[in-house]
Amino acid sequence: MGLNFCRALLLLLTLVFLVPGARAQGELLWELSADRLIHREEPEGRLVLAEGEVVLSRPASAAGGALTIKADRMSYYPDRGLVEARGRVSIESLDEEVAAETVSLSLVDETGALTGATIFLPASGLYIRGESIEKTGDLTYELRDAWLSACHPDEDCPPAWSFTSKRAKITLEGMAHLYHSAFRIRETPTAYLPYLLLPAKIKRQSGFLFPEWSRSRRDGLGVNLPYFINLSPSADLTLHPRYLEHRGLLAGAEFRYAAGPASRGMLVASFLKDRTVDDETYDFKNDGLLRTTTNRYWVRGKADHDFGDNLIGRLDLDLVSDQDFIQEFDSGSLGHPTLDREFSETFGRDLLEPSLTTRQSALQLGKIRDNLVVSGELRLQQDSRHEKRAVSPLQSLPRLNFAARAPLRQRLSSLAWNSEYVHYWRSRGVAAHRLDLHPQLITPMPRARGWLEGRITSGVRQTMYQVTEHGDDHHWEHERYQDRSAVDLEANLATTLVRDFALARGGEGSAEAAESYRRRWLEHMVRPNLSYTYLNRTDEEKLPRLDAVDRLERKEWLTYELNNYFELAGLKAGTDGQPGDFTSRSLAFFQVAQTYNLREKWRENLDPDEEGRELSDLRFELQLDPWPNLNLRYQTNLSVYGLGVTRYELRGGYRPGRGGSFSVNYRYLKYDRMVEPYFYTTRGEEMHDIVARFNTPVTSTIGLYGMLNQSLSEDHIAEASVGIRYQPHCWAVDLEVRRYLEEKSVMIIFTLDAIGQFLRGSKKGI
Repeated sequence: MGLNFCRALLLLLTLVFLVPGARAQGELLWELSADRLIHREEPEGRLVLAEGEVVLSRPASAAGGALTIKADRMSYYPDRGLVEARGRVSIESLDEEVAAETVSLSLVDETGALTGATIFLPASGLYIRGESIEKTGDLTYELRDAWLSACHPDEDCPPAWSFTSKRAKITLEGMAHLYHSAFRIRETPTAYLPYLLLPAKIKRQSGFLFPEWSRSRRDGLGVNLPYFINLSPSADLTLHPRYLEHRGLLAGAEFRYAAGPASRGMLVASFLKDRTVDDETYDFKNDGLLRTTTNRYWVRGKADHDFGDNLIGRLDLDLVSDQDFIQEFDSGSLGHPTLDREFSETFGRDLLEPSLTTRQSALQLGKIRDNLVVSGELRLQQDSRHEKRAVSPLQSLPRLNFAARAPLRQRLSSLAWNSEYVHYWRSRGVAAHRLDLHPQLITPMPRARGWLEGRITSGVRQTMYQVTEHGDDHHWEHERYQDRSAVDLEANLATTLVRDFALARGGEGSAEAAESYRRRWLEHMVRPNLSYTYLNRTDEEKLPRLDAVDRLERKEWLTYELNNYFELAGLKAGTDGQPGDFTSRSLAFFQVAQTYNLREKWRENLDPDEEGRELSDLRFELQLDPWPNLNLRYQTNLSVYGLGVTRYELRGGYRPGRGGSFSVNYRYLKYDRMVEPYFYTTRGEEMHDIVARFNTPVTSTIGLYGMLNQSLSEDHIAEASVGIRYQPHCWAVDLEVRRYLEEKSVMIIFTLDAIGQFLRGSKKGI
């Protein structure tokens, strides 16, 4: 006990003595602890010899942040700020973790030399090792006989992959420069590179990314060598020069920026001066539509901007030279599938389907406040077909919307106002200026002793047109000024019945969960709802047909719904016999609905062999959430006029606890012209399709993924893919087979942790 006390006292006296001297050297605050400390006066200055569990540390509050040096033995010159450490040396900071045999380090500028050292960079996940390392700055190193990998170095087992180099320069805020390097799989060198740049960075820096290669019957051999340009901490540009053997240079560029948490943008452009044109020997998609243009491009992008004070701007850009470009060049990092996922994750908005020949671009600006929405839009539509229509697409230049709601009569009723002005323009065809005004009065029904509740919404609508003509071949045969008036009414009446069914005490599985609940029950809520919809209007024959607003369907519908809600609820057990927290979650929903068309019932102009069919299909909907990670939704229609089942749709998603996911959308329409509420019709063709995706781990290192988009009615697979990923520690390889537009391709992607995609290749026409 006396020995430990003396050791502690000696350590305390040494620390008190060292700190003032350290402060004299540029205000560096260092603390030293060890099992044994010896103080000497040398010609070079004071020297402290430390042995046994030596720790020299700098606090986080000091300039440069926290830094800790540990060793078995250490020589410390506090006046000069020099350290020489030997035996199990380690250096730890926020930016690096170093293990070495010996270290000689200047604490003033953090330069020095290391032998037998391994450096781990937490920001990039890289391990760097060298027999001789010179630390040339705070975050810079020069190495001899260097080794670099994201795999943990293990003396007993060689890493899966690594780069070795005779000489290397590494800047933690930049890149690793390797000279006379080799890429090794295990210990076997597989490629020699006289010079190589690798990311070893905390901050982004310009440089080449790993190449992509492809091969197809149509394009020949293709190589893409992307180059990343760091414009600023919040903006970057990536150039994608992709050379296709039979087509030429497909040049691409991707610009990204982030101006704030809700302000960001991404713009991508591709251009190809195509060496080939379509002819009878090769017709892309075999649709009989031949492309003759050679200057081909696709510009796509999205941006969001928050101007503050609830003023939001949004841009969606999609311009293409021809209807085949997007589908023809769909692979690689700038292909539609890759960019669609990136846009969806970044902006929450997908790209348009690649098969659509009318591409839309829009610039929107909107302001949202309580009960008020004001927005404006410029929307352009582009016809990308090889053979243009006689009538060109409509352009909204501009569209202005105003919607508001204000309480009336002590908030018992409210006035809603929806108005829109749009200037439709086109280069060929009939367009118009249109003003649409639609005020509505919303009034709650008086409650009948709490049993019944409801609401009445009534409104008037006035739509005015100033028709314009564009092109010599298009003339408007009526007066230029036209208008239409309409009245609408919607009323609904509902009641709610609730009953709780006690469940056996327990949780959802284990006996331990059973004890966590004091009481559990199943709540069943039945909510019948009856609604009446009425809409009448003046004649529309002399109105231009521009969009859905120009044709309002006359309605007099009576709809009933029987809604059933099932909820699982419980009261958890508390302490000292007191009740705990209340918990609940939705378990299921079931609905039966049908609509009765009063106007059809009273229609007098029936043909002799025609029967009135005033009832819609009987509609059923079932939603199930049996577990938090599983959801199912099924909808189906049953005709009451002998057509049988006219529609069904199954949507589901499952995310198992061990990772992975599965989703399916299975849909059938007897006639694709059917619209809600699904009155009797035989217009249209049968539609039967399925879209499914899955991603599941097989083992800890192997996973399967795939997707299927198939039209069952036409027995045609629009797109399908299946792949397998092998992902052990520090690397991964994907092998994917894909079918798209009758063309099959195989893709292989090698990914190295901390490096990214090391090699990406594909071959079409297999």
